[in-house]
Amino acid sequence: MARTHVILINLGTPSAPTAEAVRAFLEEFLLDPLVVDYPGWFWRPILKRLVLKSRPERVAELYRSIWHADGSPLEVGTRSMVRALATRLGDDFHVTFAYRYGAPSLCGALETARQAGAERIVATSLCISPSSFRMASVASASRSSITLIAKPTWTSTQLPTQDSAGCS
Repeated sequence: MARTHVILINLGTPSAPTAEAVRAFLEEFLLDPLVVDYPGWFWRPILKRLVLKSRPERVAELYRSIWHADGSPLEVGTRSMVRALATRLGDDFHVTFAYRYGAPSLCGALETARQAGAERIVATSLCISPSSFRMASVASASRSSITLIAKPTWTSTQLPTQDSAGCS
C-alpha cells in the first residue's frame, strides 16, 4: 500500500458540456471571495439573476466544440499527467488529482487519502500562472479540508486562514 499520496490540484472544469454543469461550476467558482472581490450582498444577486441565467448556455456551447469523448481538455490532460507521474514515481506513491472547483474535489481527495491510511500527502497546484488568488484559494481549500478530515498527526502550516474551501 502506498503511504505517500500525491495530489495534483488544478483549477477545475465543468463535469459536462451542458448548461447545467457549466452553471454549477461557475456558481462555485464565482462565489469564492478570493475570485470575485465584491461584497456578497452586492455580488450574489448579480451572479444569480444575470450571470448564471445568461452565460452557462453560451459557455456550454463553446465547451461542446472542444470536449473529448473522455472529458474536458483540462481533465484529459490532467489524467495524462497523473498517469505519467504515477509511472515515474512507482508503487510507493499513490498519485491522483483534484480540482479546486468542481469534482473531484480537493476535500474528497484528502478524505480518500485519509481512508487509505496515507501517512504523507504531497499536494501541488498545476495552475500555470502564479496568480495570487489561485494560490490563496488552493491553500485555503487545503487548510479547510485538512481541518475537516485530519488525522491527529497531520498538520497544515503556512496556509492562509480564510475559509473558502466549500467543503462540508
